Amino acid sequence: MILTQDILNKVKQRTPFFQKQAINSNIFSWAELEGLLNLRPMVKVDRFFINFIRSDLRPTYNWINPNWATENAYPASLIQEEIKKYVCFLIDCSKANRSINEICAQLEDISKAATDAHIFFSFITKDLSFDQYVHKDVSDNLIVQIDGKTNFKVWDTICPREHFNKPVLDVVTEPGDIIYIPKDIWHGAFSLTKRLSVSFPMAVSAPAAMEDRHWITLSDPV
Repeated sequence: MILTQDILNKVKQRTPFFQKQAINSNIFSWAELEGLLNLRPMVKVDRFFINFIRSDLRPTYNWINPNWATENAYPASLIQEEIKKYVCFLIDCSKANRSINEICAQLEDISKAATDAHIFFSFITKDLSFDQYVHKDVSDNLIVQIDGKTNFKVWDTICPREHFNKPVLDVVTEPGDIIYIPKDIWHGAFSLTKRLSVSFPMAVSAPAAMEDRHWITLSDPV
């Protein structure tokens, strides 16, 4: 088991919590992320996202896809430039590697909800996209810090702006730390260094159409 039974029990309670050194941060790496970013199907426009401070300032991108391409994906040279300026994330990564697949399986078993993995990363020291956009999500989320430091502030279901100075959690996540934030809970993530994290969203309100968690092995496939 990658996640302990204690962590899984806390997730089942669906109450915000933070735990230090809860998991081995080697479940994912910058090298693995680099491989994903260079794999064209992983950076198609509905899978790779660049978070902008304001949607009305979002640049307009135009490019010609290679004639063998089956999907509309960001060019590698464009990604190389944009990741210097913004926080970015990849979705549909629940089978990015065997460890992430196993964590998703554990969370699906305890939550009875389809679970994905979203990979967030940033090279800027201040994540402006979230600084100016305290938000709530439509899924429960277990977030694992892989590298760097991130200040998470978590409020509650009712979060008028005047209450933003009274979070129920105000913590700095470091490699191996986890934080759990249920759906509809207001929160913000503020990068203190470059960061890499994996968020595991659980679609608790959606039909439970689960991923096939079988892991294909080639050492002896028969």
